[in-house]
Amino acid sequence: MKFSGGKTIKYAKGNNTEGTIIAVPSYQSLSAYRKYFMRNECIIDDIVEAIARSSKSNCEEACETFLAGLFNKYQDAFFSSASKNGVLSLRVMDEVSVEAMLSEAGVNWKSGRILFRHLKQFFGRSLVVLEKKR
Repeated sequence: MKFSGGKTIKYAKGNNTEGTIIAVPSYQSLSAYRKYFMRNECIIDDIVEAIARSSKSNCEEACETFLAGLFNKYQDAFFSSASKNGVLSLRVMDEVSVEAMLSEAGVNWKSGRILFRHLKQFFGRSLVVLEKKR
């Protein structure tokens, strides 16, 4: 199929709604795709604009929906990329720092464990290294 210089083709779907076909560029390495995705106008813009137009929402909401879909489908890669780009910190607090924090805040160890359990459930992973059982 030829796109005649454009990057997208709009068409009428069976239920009389507009659909969009988006041309995906072909590169032989991931580094070339990374460069392409850093450009001002790339396939990501076309995808977000198509979602926004179709759902009658703004581009910010469409982008959030697209990212949520990527997160649900590829969680490990999403977290890895977020961490590499400084969006998410994967650091873990060590035992000494945890003890100092709890002591300074006046929280006993049992309450601290309850707090950390809730944080782990919320974030999906532990943010601290807990004292090993003796």
